Amino acid sequence: MTIPTFLSAQKGGDKSQEWIVMEDFYNRKLWHQLTLELVNYVKIKPQAPGHLSELYNTFLSDFDHRVSTGSSDLQLSCFNILK
Repeated sequence: MTIPTFLSAQKGGDKSQEWIVMEDFYNRKLWHQLTLELVNYVKIKPQAPGHLSELYNTFLSDFDHRVSTGSSDLQLSCFNILK
């Protein structure tokens, strides 16, 4: 799945505003802001089974090397929730 396809699929229901913001940060290459938004999203919002692994594999893995500490916090958050 491509990132634009993934982002479009996320923009529905009660989480659509967050994904609009994240898509804007991604398109503008605001990696720090995007990371902060994703950390908040992962820690606060309940996730469907398998969603976090899809989130990481499809979206986060594309830019996680562009941010240093925030990205590793987000990666750890994803994996801790998956356990």
